[in-house]
Amino acid sequence: MDTFASPVKAGSRVSQEFGERPEFYKPLGFKAHPGRDYAVPMGSPVYAAYWGEVVEVGWSKTGWGLYIKIKHGP
Repeated sequence: MDTFASPVKAGSRVSQEFGERPEFYKPLGFKAHPGRDYAVPMGSPVYAAYWGEVVEVGWSKTGWGLYIKIKHGP
């Protein structure tokens, strides 16, 4: 089984877990929340939780904030 490391400083607050609020995400085309969100101060270092490829980095104009998408595995 693969083990993932924390991508942010230990003790950082998780603002939303993977799979939460399916009723909110269904109209957006997701079964539930498609990732794990961390609330960290601007400028905080963020690392990959596991090996992978950075597939997108950006700023959401719809209020989601800064994000990094990493594809883990095939």
